Amino acid sequence: MQAGTLEDEPQSLVLLPELPCERVSDFGREGWPSEGSMIWFWLGWEDWLRARGITINLQPVPNVDPPYKTWSVTPHATPGPAELPYASCVPTGNPLGRQGPIPLTRLAWAQDSAHRDVVLKLVNTDTDEYNIYSRLLKSVESHPPSSCCGVLRPVAIIDTPRNFAFVVMPRWGGIHDVSDLSTVAQVMQFMRCTSKGLSFLHEHRVVHRDIQDSNMLVNCYSPNAQYPMDALDVAAEHRRTSDVHYCLMDFNISLCTSLDTGLDSFHRPREEAMMGAPAYQPPDVSLGEPIYNPFAYDVACLGNIYRVFFTCLVSHIPLLAPLFDKMTTHLISRRFTALEAANFIEDIYAGLSEATLSLPITLEPNWDSCANAQLYWSQTRPEFADQWSSYRTPERTWAARFLDWFGDVPVGWLILTFTRRTLGV
Repeated sequence: MQAGTLEDEPQSLVLLPELPCERVSDFGREGWPSEGSMIWFWLGWEDWLRARGITINLQPVPNVDPPYKTWSVTPHATPGPAELPYASCVPTGNPLGRQGPIPLTRLAWAQDSAHRDVVLKLVNTDTDEYNIYSRLLKSVESHPPSSCCGVLRPVAIIDTPRNFAFVVMPRWGGIHDVSDLSTVAQVMQFMRCTSKGLSFLHEHRVVHRDIQDSNMLVNCYSPNAQYPMDALDVAAEHRRTSDVHYCLMDFNISLCTSLDTGLDSFHRPREEAMMGAPAYQPPDVSLGEPIYNPFAYDVACLGNIYRVFFTCLVSHIPLLAPLFDKMTTHLISRRFTALEAANFIEDIYAGLSEATLSLPITLEPNWDSCANAQLYWSQTRPEFADQWSSYRTPERTWAARFLDWFGDVPVGWLILTFTRRTLGV
């Protein structure tokens, strides 16, 4: 049994609704279930969850027969700062108690017995995702909930008599757009938290496999903001405080490996490298490689986020250039681990002056930097580039360039992948 779980009463089982799909991973396919239809599911579990200290944020719709409810912003929400792992609640938009934003089909807004806003997530119990949340919940034994580990960890897992559980997590807010960061200090805090988060996951042998900015949150939210744009001013004000933290979340396609797994020796079939969003994926399987290292792949995805958004800062922080290359180099054996990247970022931060940290900046995504490292190395002095030359990604060999050209031809790609899979090289 996980934290927050009580034994079921057998006589009530027949009254509890089943999932609309047997697998939570099938939610949304062909438009089913819809956000509206999930209301009936949550209504069926409302009393059962209330008995376990969780109140779903639903309110009756007036003058409707049969009785119906919709999502609400509870009037018991407590505005103001909060201690980790909970986030600051800053209402905006609709008055409290009015209809709130509709959550995704597998999520529900709720409050715990202390009136703290939480999110319930449906997870099948026979999945890696469930095992990951269980491992993260147990991690509080060594990393207290009040410490920022850069990962959104559950505060409870409520098992059910069915093949799914309710994962209870603190409610945080979306980061909206990385380009909204407006000072060097804000960028460095974002990098410190996200690199620490990836290091924390890998320490617990969790491979994320979908590192992207939409899978990151900040410890501030507006419970009654109907749309993300409604909370931009709230998020901007929070970023100017000293209490801003970011975290990685969403383990729908993540892997939970054995705790003795080697970070540099673990491999998976190449097809799995394409599971996440493609925006920040490195070319680790672009030459027909039959396997890849998902831990190293995670690091490169995060490094590409940094390259895309923070290339323009290298003139102010030259050490970002070697960091970018060591996180994304095509020589995977020389790529930073998540822990090495996090430590390097901490060293960069420790060496920055208050004047540099307070510099105002304007960020513009630069996607070309992922293919052209010279865009950021050119912002450093020649003597600096020479000093850090061992960190620079070397040019690809002529053989790699030929395979890249050959693989661009459809028939060539088939030949290349078949040959490498057959020979295991």
